[in-house]
Amino acid sequence: MRAKAFRSRQVALLALVATLVACAASARQKQLHAAHDALEASWTGLIRWDDAEQTRIVEEAKSLEEGRAALAAHRARRARVVDALTLATDAYNLAVKDPSPALVAEALFLVKRVYDEVRKLGGIP
Repeated sequence: MRAKAFRSRQVALLALVATLVACAASARQKQLHAAHDALEASWTGLIRWDDAEQTRIVEEAKSLEEGRAALAAHRARRARVVDALTLATDAYNLAVKDPSPALVAEALFLVKRVYDEVRKLGGIP
């Protein structure tokens, strides 16, 4: 009788653990889906900002040299944002392949930082 009760508790505990693991995996998948959406918005926002900024620079340049210098400065700034977005995208891709809590947390952190940066630039409304 005791063995049967013990076995029932083991089965119940195993079912509980399996449910908790499934919930945690589901939560990570939701987080990764949100990170994907944020990355997509960031890349699209970067393109939108870059186009508007280059157009503004060309329209406001008083000379060819001034325009070239302003475009060079803009492109250097854009390169830093592209590098950050690429790093965040790589972290996201790694977390998709290995959705361990640590990798997912790191990817979410990087994606949030770069999303906020692109938003500050004005690429994301």
